[in-house]
Amino acid sequence: MNLTDILNQVIDYLKKYSNIILVIITGIYAYLTRKVLINTRNEHESMMRPYIIINSFLRDEAIVSLLIKNVGKTAAWDVRFDLDKNIYQHKKPERNIKEFELFRNGTSCMPPGEEYRIDLSIYQDFYEIDKNAFSPPNRIKIKSEYSYESIAHRKKRRTVIEDTIIDFQSSLNTSIPRNEIVKAIQEVSKKIEELKK
Repeated sequence: MNLTDILNQVIDYLKKYSNIILVIITGIYAYLTRKVLINTRNEHESMMRPYIIINSFLRDEAIVSLLIKNVGKTAAWDVRFDLDKNIYQHKKPERNIKEFELFRNGTSCMPPGEEYRIDLSIYQDFYEIDKNAFSPPNRIKIKSEYSYESIAHRKKRRTVIEDTIIDFQSSLNTSIPRNEIVKAIQEVSKKIEELKK
């Protein structure tokens, strides 16, 4: 059998089964195209969906506060929060943060960029040696649950459940980050007081 005979057999085979081969190639192409479209839609959704972040920050270099913010690009719906421990704002028994409206009943909607700031207690309360029942805990876990309209799943609502752990104790023996603007204003205030005297 020479090369011409082999090529003729291949050509005959392709002619005989060309429709089947074309169907198989088309099927593979359709499958891969669909997969690419699904991945593209999922990536687009992950960029556009709401993201609720929960973090602590130091306000006025003295008060530890909680920040809850939707940093995503769309609204979060039926937002609920659950604290695992009692936190008494400024160690006041009548100010249990778990009983605040936001934690008791949540909110129906958090648009993009919306944020809540909740003062917890002064910085030193988190690191005191002799803690009592109303002292802030060293560590908290906050569960957030919210939904959004899924672009990738034909506008069906998807629910997100996330746990955020904030460990206040981990910043013990570290320096407090200073805001340079606040520092400059404090220095100017001192100079003004000196000039008044």
